[in-house]
This record gives sequence, C-alpha cells and structure tokens, in this order.
Amino acid sequence: MISYDFYKKQGGKLEQDKFNDLLPFSTKILKSTILKMIPYWKFYKIQLSDFNDELVAIIDHIDSLGGQNFMANQENFLKEVKTSGFSYNFGDVRSENSFWHGLPINQTVVAEIRQKLRSGGFVSCAI
Repeated sequence: MISYDFYKKQGGKLEQDKFNDLLPFSTKILKSTILKMIPYWKFYKIQLSDFNDELVAIIDHIDSLGGQNFMANQENFLKEVKTSGFSYNFGDVRSENSFWHGLPINQTVVAEIRQKLRSGGFVSCAI
C-alpha cells in the first residue's frame, strides 16, 4: 500500500481523510484488475508496490466517480435539469471508459498495468 506522502508527490489531489477512505477499496480494484489478466497462482509472485503509480490513478478515478458514495453504491450525479419550458438530460455520467470488465478503472491505467505484467513475464503477447 502507498503512503499519503507518496500519493501527494505523484500529484494526488485528495485530502488525507478521503485518501484513507478510498485506499483499501482502490487496492482491491488493483488486485481484481491484475487477477483478471493473469492466473491466480501467478498473482502471489507479483509485488503490488510495482503498481503504486497505477494505484494513485485508481484512487483519483474512484473519487471522480463519487468516492464514498460510489463505494456505497449510492449515486448522486446530476442527470437532468428542468425549468419552465426547458429540459436537458445529461445522459449517463459514467462513460464506458470509466469501467473495464465491470471494474471501476480507467482504460489507460488498465493498459499500464498490462504493460507492467508483460514486462515482468506474467502475460504474453498474443499474435
């Protein structure tokens, strides 16, 4: 797991209380993402500390999806605005790019994780 100081040095924008709340959930997302890419018996050979930068990105991504409310499965996104004679629907605030195989993780972070797994010999390139 990463420290708050590391998180801030990497450009994290959250206050320490929010960071502490989101870190365990974000770590589970990182582990689940890795386990979707490799067999479970290879997971125990991986050092999660190799993915600290990706964990910072996951924490910020979870915060952008609603943070604590997202983790509690409570949406508080503004979806529609109505006034007399005018209505605007924002559609789905959560884009397809916000999730990968049902996990709340950005596609760019998934690509970075996959690249680190390939370079470590855990995933092979298919041709």
